[in-house]
Amino acid sequence: MNMDFRLKVGFADHPKTRKLIRLCGEEAFRCLVRLLEYVTSYRPDGHLAGLTGTDVEIAAGWTGRPGVLIRALKRTGFLDPAPGRGLTVHDWGEHNPYAARGADRQARARQAAEARWNKARAASRRGRAETKPAAGPAPAADSGRARTKPVAGQAPDAPAAPGEPFAGQAPAIPSAPEDAPEAEFARFWAAYPRAEGREAARALYRRLRRSGDLPPLADLLSAVAEQRAGNPVWAREFPRFVPSPVRWLREGRWADRPAPPEPAVQWTRPSTVKMEPPLTAAELAERRQALALLSRALQGRALDPQGRALDPQGRALDPSPSEGESGSGLVGRAGCGRGTPAAAGRPVSKA
Repeated sequence: MNMDFRLKVGFADHPKTRKLIRLCGEEAFRCLVRLLEYVTSYRPDGHLAGLTGTDVEIAAGWTGRPGVLIRALKRTGFLDPAPGRGLTVHDWGEHNPYAARGADRQARARQAAEARWNKARAASRRGRAETKPAAGPAPAADSGRARTKPVAGQAPDAPAAPGEPFAGQAPAIPSAPEDAPEAEFARFWAAYPRAEGREAARALYRRLRRSGDLPPLADLLSAVAEQRAGNPVWAREFPRFVPSPVRWLREGRWADRPAPPEPAVQWTRPSTVKMEPPLTAAELAERRQALALLSRALQGRALDPQGRALDPQGRALDPSPSEGESGSGLVGRAGCGRGTPAAAGRPVSKA
């Protein structure tokens, strides 16, 4: 069925169109376009054979007085009488050749499709005939046994036991069952420590097995057991850092070898704590004297050779360091670390 038709630019301003609008009004132009749509879809050859004037006005959507539109279309020349065909659209095949040949185009497309189907059916029949085994003579009852000429002094061949090949016949090679990859994957899945993504892992396993990129099942199971026992990450972070089965197969992780274990560090705690021996009286006095000298030096006071503070006139303010043992001198108080006037470098009054 045609989906469109052609209208030339200026069709609305053509004298015939203007005359039709003058006779029947603006509605006549709309009805003319609808009539051309009807012809394109249902009468692609442009002939309106079998349609009366009322039928044409109904197809055009005319709502005015009956017979007015059909007379106006004939008078303006949009419809021509055709002997034996009723009415026909004026010069339809000339202005819309594609739509006019729509029926012929559909017939040719139908014939081409039928020819393609016939060709495909013939090729299918030829293929079935070529694959059909040729008929031959029926094999004898002992055709499966090779006939060999007996050797002098040797007994003729004994019949083969059931299940054994006959003489001269190659032993049959057992074929692997079709579900061998499925059975292998079931064993691999049971041995792998992380059960995640079974369907994706099974599809990948079958694809790798068909392409020959997968080692034997025994090697896979051995690699899984070795990595599970010797990989410290698998043992410590199971199953968080164990790769999924899909990743393990896709990246060829069966070739990984666990790293050697790190040497264990043993910490030993000493049984006894060594303490420094206590200071003697001479060492204690020496340290107190050094501390007194340091304290005076920090306070900016002048010191004599014995470490005593001097006033501005050069006189000693404190007793000698030896007197500090009694607790009244500078050195003794400074050595004890107490905030007394003597420790601060000021003179101490004696009772």
